[in-house]
Amino acid sequence: ERSTAPHVPGPEGSRYGYLWWRLPETLPPGAAALEGTVYSAGAGDQYLFVVPRADLVVVVTGQNYDRHFVGPLGFLVREIVPVLKDLP
Repeated sequence: ERSTAPHVPGPEGSRYGYLWWRLPETLPPGAAALEGTVYSAGAGDQYLFVVPRADLVVVVTGQNYDRHFVGPLGFLVREIVPVLKDLP
């Protein structure tokens, strides 16, 4: 809990703990399943997401060095949230 607690404000409303980022407190409509999500970010759009409300861990091993940066919240909203809505 202490390592994922927000300590420093980040870009676009995100918050930073100790090596973990937290999503913004205000999430887009329909993204309630992401509440409490934390993630770690690495070079080339590599991410480790922990989504407690869905009992889910998502690992992205990208190599996006030369292309436009894909933000983690945008990735989750576009790729993960639609799948979570289909879960029983």
